[in-house]
Amino acid sequence: MRSTFAPETRGRVLQGLFAGLTLAEAIERAGLAEATVKAWLTRGRKDLERHAESEHAMFARAVDEAREVAATAELSLPEFKGFLAKAVRGGSVAAMRLWLDLQDREQREPDGPFTALDAAANGSAVFDELARRARERPNRHRRDAGYDHDHDDDDEVEA
Repeated sequence: MRSTFAPETRGRVLQGLFAGLTLAEAIERAGLAEATVKAWLTRGRKDLERHAESEHAMFARAVDEAREVAATAELSLPEFKGFLAKAVRGGSVAAMRLWLDLQDREQREPDGPFTALDAAANGSAVFDELARRARERPNRHRRDAGYDHDHDDDDEVEA
């Protein structure tokens, strides 16, 4: 019978940890008993304290490294939403409040040409700026085309 402490088995646990799973989730996904893996880690940490290089010690070190890497990795928006959804489903009231706040913000912030105007504290200032830009736009194009503003009546274009 093969030992469950095989490199492939340890690799599945480490892969889950590097992906950001908790130790319990990684162990479950690898199809192992939590008590078994924790016994491996206990043995490995004891070996590390004695400065003994064993497979258990290397596994314990690798688990610690994987957890550190996962803890400092940047969280993507889909990952964040997944964790938040899991916490909401788990009954976390704080997560529920955050979820509701995020849903409310998404509904209030539609994408479109007037988003900046709607979001501005002083909407008239934004409107005035947009109007100023609109007034400049035709004049700028006419100047760029060589329109002579001093002789509006003869409509000549300089060559």
